[in-house]
Amino acid sequence: MASLSYVSTDKNDAVVYLYQIQDGSVPQVILGGLDARKNYRVEEVGLPKGSTSRFPGHGKIFSGAELMSTGIANPLNAQFESAILLLKTQ
Repeated sequence: MASLSYVSTDKNDAVVYLYQIQDGSVPQVILGGLDARKNYRVEEVGLPKGSTSRFPGHGKIFSGAELMSTGIANPLNAQFESAILLLKTQ
């Protein structure tokens, strides 16, 4: 699994790019750089038309502390699968 994230300077928004580099599973993705005191809604974006997100956390709200300690469940497990997650404060 490879990942890259960008967090806005005010820590209100973030984008996370996930890319599965080989078959196998990384069950949780731990995020960094968020504000532990803020709450973030997680949305998978860039989905093909007509498809739905496989991320269990899609559309749900998590605290920054939770995302940076426990992480978010990751359903990707086949080589070359990818996802883009958008986080916005609530």
